[in-house]
Amino acid sequence: MTAAIRKTVTVPLRPDAAFDLFTKGLDTWWPKAANGDRRPRKLRLDPRKGGHLTETRADGETARWATVTRWEPGRNLSLAWVHGGDADEASEVVVVFTPVDDGTRVDLTHAGIGSRRTEMAMLWTHAFLRLPLGRPVFA
Repeated sequence: MTAAIRKTVTVPLRPDAAFDLFTKGLDTWWPKAANGDRRPRKLRLDPRKGGHLTETRADGETARWATVTRWEPGRNLSLAWVHGGDADEASEVVVVFTPVDDGTRVDLTHAGIGSRRTEMAMLWTHAFLRLPLGRPVFA
């Protein structure tokens, strides 16, 4: 098993607002050119346990990236991540939101990735560089 990806960033927001940026604002900070695909797309996270993270491409085609396994606004989010893979081989994304003096520390762990670790590490690194700004990434 490959090592888990771990990313941390502090955002100048309260935990509930940081959680909203991470979940409701996902489409503003996630890399638009993931996997080398430069077509416009929209990401949506259904805000509940059992909800799905879904991509809708410019041609209307949709793909499920993940299923929400834990939903605690302002505190915790966990996803069974299948982006481009088989649901039976889902990896786990856990995001913890901790209040700190200058905002909220966002700690992400992505475990059980397997052969896509290098690709996912680059994507999370790129995404976490932009998360505090809540602005689109065009890589």
